[in-house]
Amino acid sequence: MKKIGCKRCLAVLFAVLLAVALSGCDQNATNASKYVKTALELQCFGNVDDYAKYVDITKQQAQNLYEQDIQSVVSSFTAVVGIEELSDSAQAQFVELFKEIYRHCDFEVGTAAPVREGSKIYNLEVTVKPVNLISLAGDELIALYHNTTNTNDDTYVEGVLKILLKHLPNIGNEEAKVIQAQVQMNVGGIFYMDSENAQKVTNALVNYSAILSTE
Repeated sequence: MKKIGCKRCLAVLFAVLLAVALSGCDQNATNASKYVKTALELQCFGNVDDYAKYVDITKQQAQNLYEQDIQSVVSSFTAVVGIEELSDSAQAQFVELFKEIYRHCDFEVGTAAPVREGSKIYNLEVTVKPVNLISLAGDELIALYHNTTNTNDDTYVEGVLKILLKHLPNIGNEEAKVIQAQVQMNVGGIFYMDSENAQKVTNALVNYSAILSTE
């Protein structure tokens, strides 16, 4: 399998600065946790209502962010399995499949706390039970990859989809892992996660380790 810079593209939802109206300093930690929770719920479950209301954007804008994020997931996955280009039909199938995969995400966002009194940087824990589908399909995906001379061929693309769909009925979650992350708030009251922290959280949602081999 090909190796890329990270397990999946940085989630669009965490790459966008989220403006939040804060009612007081004592609410900052609560808002930091809610920022992460609503972003993950949009990314995983397509929950546009809460996200749009919380960050004061339209539902359509939230839906657009969700679609962009799923597209980035598909692009990262297909790059790892060696697919450089997808037909419109195959793209649509992968998008719907990965929406279903991410609906099985299981996470809990803990209470945020400032790193020190008065700080605008907040520590929090995100407990994640990674989705196991890629783990279930990993051996077959790797075998298909090594037995294929052209990974952009329609037969290979269809084979990848077939393997994932075969294991979809057995999709579940692995043992919980705790991710230590930080959320920051700038002088304008805008919460954000830097790329390192965002990747730690989003990379844990689905276990891709079975196909992250360069051999």
